[in-house]
Amino acid sequence: LATAETNITLTVLRNTDASLKLFQVNGSDVVDGSVVVLDPHTLSVDVVVETSDPEATFEVSGGSGLEPGENALTVTVTAANEETTQEFNVVLNVLLSSDASLSSLQVNGVEVVDGEVVDLPAYTASAVVSAVAADEAASVEGADVVDLEPGENVVTVTVTAQNGDVAEYTIKIGRAHV
Repeated sequence: LATAETNITLTVLRNTDASLKLFQVNGSDVVDGSVVVLDPHTLSVDVVVETSDPEATFEVSGGSGLEPGENALTVTVTAANEETTQEFNVVLNVLLSSDASLSSLQVNGVEVVDGEVVDLPAYTASAVVSAVAADEAASVEGADVVDLEPGENVVTVTVTAQNGDVAEYTIKIGRAHV
């Protein structure tokens, strides 16, 4: 019996699978094109990714440094063959804050509340009204040095929240007549 020996070289191509087995943002499953609504002032999210092929690699961009409004999160998967890629995009929508409250309202350094009447002595020419918004993203108008007339002086402080909601706080400063 005659025998012959033959060498055969088999080339196994690397996988072209660039899909995801698991994709989560802050513990919730997402897919390409999802929109994730986030609380105001959210700066980053937790992203969990698992590729379908364990030999595939991935890169995440956009999950931190978030700004109010829409932010892009992209996961790019590169298949084991190092040529096939696939992108998965999610919109991270950080809501604007609606907080138009004050953490402090003062007249001449004394804490006051909305609607309060503050009586000052005669000949008091001015009062310093200061106000600090509870949310640093809100703006405050009307807190300033107020020139006083004899009698009742109405001062209105307006706080505009990040989303445009407005709240007004009024104090009455009474200056005694001479």
